[in-house]
Amino acid sequence: TKRDGSDLSAVEPGWKVVDFTGGGGFTHAGLTRLCFDFNVRTDAIDDYVRTCNAMEKACRAALQRRGMRNLFLFHRSDGYAVGYLESALQTLEATWVLLRNEEPAVRAWLDSTQGYIVGTTPIDKAAKCLSHYFYLGADRVLEQPSLPQDKKRRTDPTRNRICFFLRFATDDLK
Repeated sequence: TKRDGSDLSAVEPGWKVVDFTGGGGFTHAGLTRLCFDFNVRTDAIDDYVRTCNAMEKACRAALQRRGMRNLFLFHRSDGYAVGYLESALQTLEATWVLLRNEEPAVRAWLDSTQGYIVGTTPIDKAAKCLSHYFYLGADRVLEQPSLPQDKKRRTDPTRNRICFFLRFATDDLK
């Protein structure tokens, strides 16, 4: 069995590249993929990362209870940061409003990270949603399923998530 990443089906049986790679759609569980960016103060990156890594169990439970899955945060040394999550709601704004208004543990966590973010606008208002335009994977359906389908759990510790940044000229996006 190859372990160099050239044959993903050896690691995850049944995995195959989807025919359509455009953005949008839902996960098989009916969740919407949302990606956002924001800026962290460069002098506070280490403290911000520690605060995020120390997220309380009550906050993690609240996120899951409200239908959020696979929350990832990435940052560069210049403070540029990107977040990704899968949400039961279809917009980033609706997700943040629900979490801030209905979940005290999440509100406390958002407030605790505020001092690390550039500017005075709270992260849930400052984060800008990015457009989803490409997807290469197997967990995608174009219409929201009426019932969540069984999820396959990926447990291979040799696989890593990688985040990269591309900058396009506006004319290139036609």
